[in-house]
Amino acid sequence: MSLELYFILVLLGTEYGIEILSNRLNRYALKNPIPHEFKITHDTQDYQKSILYQEEVHFFQLFHQTYSYFLEIGFILIAGFHWIDQWIQSFPGNTLLKGSLALSTLYLLKSLLELPFSIYFTFNIEEKYGFNRTTPKTFFLDWIKSLLLALFLGSLIFSAVIFFFENTGQYAWIYAWLGFNIFQLFLTYLAPRWILPWFYQFQPLAEGNLKKEIETYAKSQALNLSQTYVIDGSKRTTKANAFFTGLGKEKRLVLFDTLLEKLTQSEILAVFAHEVGHLKKHHVLSSLLLSFFYSGILFFALSYFIQNPRLFQAFQIENPSIYMGLILLSIVYTPVQKIISCFTLAFSRRNEFQADQFSKETYGHPEALISALKKLTLDSRSHLTPHPFKVALEDSHPPILKRIEALRRSS
Repeated sequence: MSLELYFILVLLGTEYGIEILSNRLNRYALKNPIPHEFKITHDTQDYQKSILYQEEVHFFQLFHQTYSYFLEIGFILIAGFHWIDQWIQSFPGNTLLKGSLALSTLYLLKSLLELPFSIYFTFNIEEKYGFNRTTPKTFFLDWIKSLLLALFLGSLIFSAVIFFFENTGQYAWIYAWLGFNIFQLFLTYLAPRWILPWFYQFQPLAEGNLKKEIETYAKSQALNLSQTYVIDGSKRTTKANAFFTGLGKEKRLVLFDTLLEKLTQSEILAVFAHEVGHLKKHHVLSSLLLSFFYSGILFFALSYFIQNPRLFQAFQIENPSIYMGLILLSIVYTPVQKIISCFTLAFSRRNEFQADQFSKETYGHPEALISALKKLTLDSRSHLTPHPFKVALEDSHPPILKRIEALRRSS
């Protein structure tokens, strides 16, 4: 075993160990008594159901993480990437076509190996606790659509990156970085108009008092709200959500029909004000800029390691290529991404607190937002007291109790 391969195995093993530790600590935190804040909204039976759900999710994740880890390690040790590369090299065509074929083959293989877990989670765990409304037909249609989109869009950006690294010399990483971020912005524009309607039905929010209140609040915040849509999230799950789409001055509000079913009008408006807070506090822009910054670091690192012979030797690949270099570096980079994500997630959690505060200050009904948060937490059987290590490592939102405490403190 080469020193490089040993280093890669240690890196992947460390990532796996940290994930297992995080989930284990989070499971121990389930033993905490029900917080006083939730004693009214969560009776003992509700709380026990939440614990049972979280317990089952924990063991599912534990098995899934272990399966994924040993599958990846086994594939590396049996020189799986070497055999894939040898097969790809047997095809005629340029490196762009071969690169797309290599990426698509590996992604398809991974998707097929992950499919049983998605099926089990959806039709066993989510079904058992009353969340699932997805029919087998809808599930498999969604899976096929997602797969085709990922293969098409992934091949496009992957081919562009290969082209830049092959043809633009020492500044290839800059061109690849700019191209990647332009494509990312394009997807942000494209998703609500072409991609999401492929999965969900969008209907304008019906005329009525709720729509008038939303439009009145939007005007009070000088928000150019072009349209408010309701999507049929209830076809797939009972869980609720709301979000904004659109770039520039044009904004569209999207509400899950499940959100309208579960929350009162004042609670929906408080959630809407929270989402407006993200816009007014420039969280979308700052998140994009942060993403641009980190992707720049990634592409700069790629320029140094993409054709390093030791990288290919570690994976037992005889004929180095840019496309295989990109694929192999993505594997090595994944554990590093875990560290970087701790900073981006902390940034995201800070943004959630600010958006909550914005809702409280501009809509003026913090108790409505607190009530909405409690209902959504109860509805999703969320962990009420997650372990701080788990939060720091994986959560984009602060624990619900921290958010409620902050809202009460600012009242």
